[in-house]
Amino acid sequence: MITPKLLNIGGLIVWTILFFSLVSIKLLKEYPLIIIGYIYTSIIIITNYLFIGSDKSEDSATDFHDTKYIIEIINSKAIEVSTATFAIAFATKDMFKTSIYRHLLSFMMYTLIFGVGIISPIYFISDVSKDKLTKYNEILLRLRNVSLSYAIGFMMCTYMLIINRLYDLYKN
Repeated sequence: MITPKLLNIGGLIVWTILFFSLVSIKLLKEYPLIIIGYIYTSIIIITNYLFIGSDKSEDSATDFHDTKYIIEIINSKAIEVSTATFAIAFATKDMFKTSIYRHLLSFMMYTLIFGVGIISPIYFISDVSKDKLTKYNEILLRLRNVSLSYAIGFMMCTYMLIINRLYDLYKN
């Protein structure tokens, strides 16, 4: 069975593969602050791994005594992350050239895919009796957490791209 710690290790590996396959080296060289999005998310996942506690369901029952409430929190955070990304991109739309805005749109789409796009379908899949699928709900809840970490990483990439570009504009 997949343990919570193993899920976080897998999440970190997938994050590394995803980030470096979706974000080009050319873009990283042009806007080096984007790497902060990768580092920030890696730290979130590593911290989650370190403080996750025991792998036994009985020991982590206090984390899941109110699963519906936890799901609502994660879903609302995913929506907040997506909204913040769209707001900042919309606010800066007229400030940047189309080529830069194209990169912002890519990061916004990644934020949506890993935020609301993955978290919502998992919610529908896991909306079953808690007694029947307690262990599976715990794993799905942790998957939501890892997916939200990815969305936060791409949100940070959006912010770092904007900050990097504003610095370049200010410098020139």
